Amino acid sequence: MATLSARRCSQLGSSLVEMMVGSLLGIVILGVISSVFLSFQRAAKEKSLELHLQQQLSIALVTLKEDIQRAGYDGGKGFSLKLSGADETIQVSGGTSIGLAYFREGSRENKDFRSIKYMLSGKKLLACEKGVVSKAQVVALSDISPCASLFDEDLIEVSHFSMSSAKITDGAIESAVTSIKVSLQTADGAYSETGETSFKQRNWQ
Repeated sequence: MATLSARRCSQLGSSLVEMMVGSLLGIVILGVISSVFLSFQRAAKEKSLELHLQQQLSIALVTLKEDIQRAGYDGGKGFSLKLSGADETIQVSGGTSIGLAYFREGSRENKDFRSIKYMLSGKKLLACEKGVVSKAQVVALSDISPCASLFDEDLIEVSHFSMSSAKITDGAIESAVTSIKVSLQTADGAYSETGETSFKQRNWQ
């Protein structure tokens, strides 16, 4: 009987130690797995944010290019459409604000004469638009509204926005090459992207 009791005590002690060691190993393994999972999750989130930044920059440059290439188009009547009080089809103000007007048939409420403004305001790039029904109603740069930010302000900040235009002459034909530069960064400053595009502006005259 004494031998049997000793054997039982020995077995009970061994099982307790094994359970404690197993629990410790389990905790360590769970910790390693959790750490690896969180690292992959953080890396995926950062990559997604970086790709989102690049995508938004690309969309903004395409939008700006398409609007600027339409600048001055009056529906084929032979005259360049300009903002009220503007000398050129593209009006630049302070180096951080540009405005233009063009005719776009089929606009809502027959407001086919569109006045467009892009303006850097703090860390936001605002897009403003106003439509009217006749050329005589086209407004000045300062009167173009309403405005909305091109980007999600909680995620993306605009650190630079500029545009330049150089006239080129080919015989009797005069046109312009327009260059746009936009720099974006994430709200936490972890990632930044700069995009530039240059294109020949259409001559509607």
